[in-house]
This record gives sequence, structure tokens and C-alpha cells, in this order.
Amino acid sequence: MPRKKKKAKRGRATRKRGIANRAGHDALVVERRSSALRLRIGGARYRQIATELNVSLDTAWHDVQDSIAETNALSTEHAEELRAVELERLDRYLRGLQDVIAGTNSTLKLRAIEIAVHVSARRAKLLGLDAQQTAPAIEEILRTATEIVHIIQSEIQDQRIVDAIIERITSRMERLAPSGTRVLQAAVIDHG
Repeated sequence: MPRKKKKAKRGRATRKRGIANRAGHDALVVERRSSALRLRIGGARYRQIATELNVSLDTAWHDVQDSIAETNALSTEHAEELRAVELERLDRYLRGLQDVIAGTNSTLKLRAIEIAVHVSARRAKLLGLDAQQTAPAIEEILRTATEIVHIIQSEIQDQRIVDAIIERITSRMERLAPSGTRVLQAAVIDHG
């Protein structure tokens, strides 16, 4: 009977050491990943990082990638916190302007409305509500496609061939930028 009690006590002690060991191991992994990232930022190659930290090449690569992912997640989290703080500040400004806008002094009212419009624009920008719909790269592609259509129209005499080429370009542009095809079609009509 006494043996069973000793085993039970030994089992609890082992579990406690296991938890302590795991916490220590996790701390070592965090430190190793941080060191791996510092070395990589310093210009070390993965093989050098692996040698320096006494780990495999695969572990060195994963340590750096995991550190980068953690940093990106932290940066995103901080950016979201900052966005929330800024939005709260802008909301406070708008609430403060409401009384002035509702007031009777027309000079102050107009100035408050002007400020409210600027605050609202800043809010919209923070929330991404005013994001551009067309990327600059698509605009450049559209300009190039329009130039190509003009060259085709001036060089090829058979209108059926021109129409077929324009149709193919337009259908491909439709996949890239649906609004861009209207601009391309307008350019074709203007030039044609």
C-alpha cells in the first residue's frame, strides 16, 4: 500500500515539473525566434542563423517566419487600436460641433459645418470608405489598350477585322475592370 502513495506523489511532482518545463521551453522558443529575426535583419543567412542558434536549417527558417508573422499580427493589432482611438476622437469632435450647428449664429454655424465635413472626411478615410475603385495599374492598362485600338483602327482597312480585335480586347478588359470597358468603347467610337 505505501508504494501506491509514493507513485501518486511522484506523478503529481512530475506533472508540476512538466508544466514548469513547458513554460521554460516556451520562453526559450520565444527568445530563440527573436534572436533568429534579429540575426536575419542583420543580414545573416538561414544557414548562419541555424549554426548560431544550434538548430536545424528548417527550424531557423520557421523561427524567422513565425517572428515575422507575430510582428505583423501585433502591428495589425496596434493599427486597429490606433484606428479605434482616432475614430473615438473624431466622434467626440462631431458631438462637440452639433450644438454649434444647431445654434443661431450663422457665421459659427457655417464654420462648424465646414469643420464637420472635414472631420467626416477623415472618418471616412480611416474606415476605408473613400478607397479608390480603380487601381493605377488598371488605368495604365486601359490607356495602353486604347492606344492599341487606335493603332489597329489606323492600320487595318478591313472593318470586320478591326471590330473582331476590338471585341476581343473589350471582353478581356471586362474581366479586369468592368468600368474600363466603357471608357475603351467610348475611345473606339470617338476615334472611329
